[in-house]
Amino acid sequence: MRRVIITAIWLPSLWLSSSGCRHAPLVEDRPGDEVRAARSLSRQGKAGEALQIFEGLLKAQPDNLAVHRGYVEAAYYAGRLDEARQRYTRLLQPSPGLAHYGLALVEMAAGPGRMQEALTHLSAARERMHKEADIPFRTGLMYALNGDLARARSEFESALGLDPERAGIRVALGNVLSQQGDDAGAIEMLRPVMAQQPTPEEAQKAAAITARIYDPFRALSSELSQEAQRVFDLLEQEAVGEALAAAEQFCVRHPDLALAWTLQGIARSRLESNSEAIVALERALELAPHMPLALVSLGDVYRRTERWQKARELYERALSLDPFDRAALERLADLADLRQDDERTEQALAKLILLSGEDMELRQRRALVLVRADRVPEALDAYRDILRIQPDHVEAMVRLASLEIVMAQREPATRKSRLERARRLLSQAQKLAPENQAIADLIQKLEE
Repeated sequence: MRRVIITAIWLPSLWLSSSGCRHAPLVEDRPGDEVRAARSLSRQGKAGEALQIFEGLLKAQPDNLAVHRGYVEAAYYAGRLDEARQRYTRLLQPSPGLAHYGLALVEMAAGPGRMQEALTHLSAARERMHKEADIPFRTGLMYALNGDLARARSEFESALGLDPERAGIRVALGNVLSQQGDDAGAIEMLRPVMAQQPTPEEAQKAAAITARIYDPFRALSSELSQEAQRVFDLLEQEAVGEALAAAEQFCVRHPDLALAWTLQGIARSRLESNSEAIVALERALELAPHMPLALVSLGDVYRRTERWQKARELYERALSLDPFDRAALERLADLADLRQDDERTEQALAKLILLSGEDMELRQRRALVLVRADRVPEALDAYRDILRIQPDHVEAMVRLASLEIVMAQREPATRKSRLERARRLLSQAQKLAPENQAIADLIQKLEE
């Protein structure tokens, strides 16, 4: 496997405690991200500013339903729903489909007491925009919130038929299927989600659904739950000896309970009694072959004893059951990294980032893997994403500047603009970390 080290990236540690201040962004929003950026303003208490942006977006993109959703959301946060209602009422004659869609959004934002009005507008919008998947999707959300799962399911299925690649529809339908008792159907519905470019919120909702399905406490009585929770608490408190004693008694009293054997296996594993841990965890899997917790725990024992292939197989089995199992993904990322398999490491980290939101450590780790694999354009995007989330992240600034220098050398046509961006990034980094010699050295090298 080809492994390229870009020397400008491998700098001494530049971590500094953040001052908490925010500076003008050094990276622009990605094309098409205007709606996301404006919506974030609404949720940061800047709904008035968001409304101004959406006013412009509505003129530029009148048929973009995401813009209408963002506009109504901003109006809600700004306390200006009546203004939004008036806007869409004026649209009824020239553009009835969009008008009814917007009015439905306004009624949905107004509260559960306006459900019937919202449904009436959605029905009118559907008559004129029958190919828009968002209309049955919103209709399904209304029914789901009202507890009418059968109608919600029907609407979500209609929406999915119109847009089978939209992750959010799958998540909503998967949730309804699970609530109706069809856990297997829910898992299969959710399985493609990670490949459909979900938002972090959609990925995390899907993970919450599968976690509920595979929750080892789910089918336990209250008494058994309390007993199992006591063992978990002891393990969390690092009272491993007490946890093992409690788990052993748990197994004696309930020899056919997979969770009891899993807890015993985890406790024995913590004490590095690996053979006994394997016996206990294999017994758990005989009783419940589809328990991700037991599979991951057994994989951990094999990983500790350096039986990497066996560990990987167990983690992959866990992930084949629950495609959103963070523990399995974390272990697979570590094993792939150990094997210097950059492609699999990056794939696992990308999924973990979706499930973890704004986790800087995961984002930095993925960016470094991309650099190591000489996937420089993707690494550039990864560092830009870090700066979009945390504009004063010094290390990301420096590493992004280093990559711009590398690309300036590789692409003479973009040399001037890339070097200028590198200078801006390094100048801002030096303002934030004036004592950092590595930054000063890189600036001097750039000027030479």
